[in-house]
Amino acid sequence: MYQKTAVITTLCFSSLFTLAASAQDFYIEPVFATSELKFNVGNDTYSYESLGLRVGWMTDSDFEYGISARTAINADNVGDVVEIKMNHLITGYFGKHFPLSEQFGIYGLLGVSFNDVETKRLSTGNETGGSSYGLSYEAGLNYNLSSQTAVRLGYQVYSPTDGQFDTESSFKLGFQWRW
Repeated sequence: MYQKTAVITTLCFSSLFTLAASAQDFYIEPVFATSELKFNVGNDTYSYESLGLRVGWMTDSDFEYGISARTAINADNVGDVVEIKMNHLITGYFGKHFPLSEQFGIYGLLGVSFNDVETKRLSTGNETGGSSYGLSYEAGLNYNLSSQTAVRLGYQVYSPTDGQFDTESSFKLGFQWRW
């Protein structure tokens, strides 16, 4: 059992390091997002802002690999119905950049996400929570300020396979540092 796990782990890490060795740019990107959660029950929609961090690398052929994490910083109460107490979204992704010029480009990302949400129904005080996994995709614009910095504006949709909400859609603004 342990040998099989060690072999799989070694293969995963060797694949990761092979991809990293072909990387042109490693990057770190602080992200601000404004999002909406659409819940399955009652079709209620809740808005919130979040801060996050994206870390990854791009290859010479404009492929991108990485991981991002965001957490809610400001939640909107819809009427006096529900308060979002906690919301975390973690995504592992890959994608492709399409340069349109030296400064402008478009990108698309596909990923697998994990979300953890806690809500509180204000009228009763009942708290509910849930975690879900699902697919996430993002499309956006990239503007290179220099060879090491870029501003990115994207739109992300997360569709969980299970959980207490239907979709999460987010507009994201990031500032990327590459080295």
